[in-house]
Amino acid sequence: MLIHYSGEGTRANPEIVLGNQCSLMLTYHNLRGVNQRFERIVKSKGHAGHNLRDIRDLDLKEIPVGIPESHFLDSGSFSIHSKSHVWARKNNLDVGDYYYSDEFHEYLEGYAQFVQDHSSRINLCANLDVLPFQRASKHSNVKVSARNLKLLLKRGVQAVPVVHYQSDPKLVAKYAKTHEVVALGGLVGNTTNDDCIPWLDACFRSASNEQGMPKVKIHGFGITSFKLLLRYPWWSVDSATWTKLGAFGGVLIPHKRFGEYDFSIAPWVCNISSDHPSRKQGGKHYFGMTPGEQKIVRDWVEGHLGLAMGRSGKGGCEEFGVITHYDDRKTANLFYFERLRAELPEYPQPFKVRKRRGFFND
Repeated sequence: MLIHYSGEGTRANPEIVLGNQCSLMLTYHNLRGVNQRFERIVKSKGHAGHNLRDIRDLDLKEIPVGIPESHFLDSGSFSIHSKSHVWARKNNLDVGDYYYSDEFHEYLEGYAQFVQDHSSRINLCANLDVLPFQRASKHSNVKVSARNLKLLLKRGVQAVPVVHYQSDPKLVAKYAKTHEVVALGGLVGNTTNDDCIPWLDACFRSASNEQGMPKVKIHGFGITSFKLLLRYPWWSVDSATWTKLGAFGGVLIPHKRFGEYDFSIAPWVCNISSDHPSRKQGGKHYFGMTPGEQKIVRDWVEGHLGLAMGRSGKGGCEEFGVITHYDDRKTANLFYFERLRAELPEYPQPFKVRKRRGFFND
């Protein structure tokens, strides 16, 4: 399974820490104009990855970056979705009309041109899919998405179609006839809903043959739930958990069973930064753990990952490490996900169909 890392990590960006073996998801909406991060990737001659200790004092522009093994360009549909509602209120028009406006077509043309101009560094690109409208509309978001897919194809861009949460799962089988990859979207914030797993089950059944093997590669947008990550035979997912968690002071720690790390179950989050608010809440922070629990964390961070724990004093940071700096925590989380990837069964794997009663069953 590929994990396309989204989000920003400064010196801990995947193309710096992991080098050529990383997979990225950058967003066109953020790359329009001059984007120094993407420019470095475009101009890169490749790099195997850096030890964080060696680049800490370097200017970010001076650090060589790798050429991503896979780069999936996000079209910026979520931002466009928000803009469409603002546009509709301002112009007193149907929200779906935005996707027929000159402003939207200019965005679509720019997106198509960007993909073609940088095809050597973009392996996949998402359709300019339309999220379900938040207000009544005479337009169908599914039909407008299909139209956008055709418009991009006419411009020479083979975009990845996106099937949104609660849409008809049979759309997956429909797109599987003409595309190698289909993405499932709209899951962020909805993964704990009662109908989420039945819907995903139905989508994967639609994507599988009678033996449960995939007829099409499935990408999961914004998959941050380890339960869903481990339940389905994804070809690819994207997630910003590595950087968001690191920024807020946490690192991912795998469980151990019989002396071995077990990646078949969700890891636990260790709040470890020296200024994390949970430090005052006993066992909820590294410094409030028992000596045995702290050893488990150190064994993973220092022993397995080869990273420093770090040390802080009255004057602030005395030694860089996961306790004292977000770059170290983000790096630790990247290494966790890379180890998880290595431990998961190699793609393709069958989806084990579960007989369920639900709205999405035939």
